[in-house]
Amino acid sequence: MQKESKIKPDFSTLSQTINILGSELGNVIKQQAGKNNFELVEEIRVNSKKYRSTKNSKFLELIYKRLKTLDEIELLTLTKSFTLFFYLSNISEQVFREKFQYKIDKNDLDKNKDSLIFSPVFTAHPTESARQSTLKKLYKIAKIISENNSTDLNEINNLITQLWYTREVRSTKPDPIDDALEICRVELPAYLYNVKDAKFSFLQHKRFRMQDIKELENRIKSLEYYTTLSLLEKETANFFISDSEGLNRFKSGFFVDNFTSFSTQDL
Repeated sequence: MQKESKIKPDFSTLSQTINILGSELGNVIKQQAGKNNFELVEEIRVNSKKYRSTKNSKFLELIYKRLKTLDEIELLTLTKSFTLFFYLSNISEQVFREKFQYKIDKNDLDKNKDSLIFSPVFTAHPTESARQSTLKKLYKIAKIISENNSTDLNEINNLITQLWYTREVRSTKPDPIDDALEICRVELPAYLYNVKDAKFSFLQHKRFRMQDIKELENRIKSLEYYTTLSLLEKETANFFISDSEGLNRFKSGFFVDNFTSFSTQDL
């Protein structure tokens, strides 16, 4: 059962927003996965922070040793927990990034142009591969952060809980978009380190010319004509005509009269 939050959130700064969302994610983990899984996530998180701040390899070794003892369910819970945290962090950063207005003084730019460094960064943003069902929930959280007028965290808790139960990948193959031509299917492994590991299946499509389409149209008309004729013949053959004994008469043949002449009377 979801526990109502009495805390009034304040999303005025990025760091404070991430802390609030991270804390609420911890509550969801305890509610949905249990205290033991929450403590596992905290253990890995704390040791990761210690290793990052001290560069002491003993914390990294503690993480490796702990990970080796986990079963598949625990690994899935741990992975899902950090995935959701990155989702929440990224959507928070996106909200605050849109609030920035860069004002550059041309004089300052000319004065300091020799000291400016431009460094392009190419990244694969985690939300680019997310499902629409996941993105819609994240956009709702972004709206709550941007408006910053919530009286409690109940709605945030509810959305994070929904994210917890949302599948990361589809269980079935998606349907092609209407009016779109499907030319290739791409299968990616769980962790893609080399593009050569991606599997591409190109679909074969016939390229019809107008002449080919005309021939197909003629063949379809002919097929419709003879299919209709065959149905009429079958219906006529099965038509019941009784004799004097009430039995079905033997029919040796039948003909079709189009009533355009009297030639059929000569049969």
